[in-house]
Parts: sequence; C-alpha cells; structure tokens
Amino acid sequence: MTGVAIVGFGSLAGAIASLVAARRNHWFVVAFAATCAVGATCAFLADLWVLGIAGILAYLVAMRRWIDMQEGYGQAMPHPDPGHSLRPRRVDDRTFVSDTTQGDRR
Repeated sequence: MTGVAIVGFGSLAGAIASLVAARRNHWFVVAFAATCAVGATCAFLADLWVLGIAGILAYLVAMRRWIDMQEGYGQAMPHPDPGHSLRPRRVDDRTFVSDTTQGDRR
C-alpha cells in the first residue's frame, strides 16, 4: 500500500467519524470538510479524478453548511427525546394534541 492510499483511507475514516459527530458541535462540520479536502487531494494524486471531484463537492457543501450554521440558518439538529412521538394523541373526540401544537380542532 502506498502512502497516498494510507492517507486516503485515514481521511475517509475521519470523514465518517466527523460526519457522525456533526450534530454535536459545528467544529465537526469543519473537520468533515478538512477530511474531504485531504481525501480529494489523495484521489487526485492517485489519478482517481471522479473521487477527487466528489471530495471537492463534499468539501464545498460542508463549508457552506458551516457558514450557514455561523449565521444561524443551519442550526444543528437537537437529539431526539426518547419519549418524543410525532404521532398526535387524541385528547377527546374532537381535539388532537401533538408535540408541536397545543391542539387542533378537527
């Protein structure tokens, strides 16, 4: 295995780990972008142009997401509450209550 391949596999593992942790902190989005840039560089050095272009696109999307998070548009999604249900509950014959509304008359 060449050094480029080892660095490429390492950047892939780092990209997966930082993508999984991206909900926890916005700096993991930057880490994902950095690992995508390293992976794209390794792909270009190994003459894998398609993977290099995909890595650059992933880098650009991740940096745009980070910029949106800095401006407050792309807030990190909160972890779901284990007791949270998206299914509306029936309070009586005419009222449905969900976690997002106080009650809807139907």
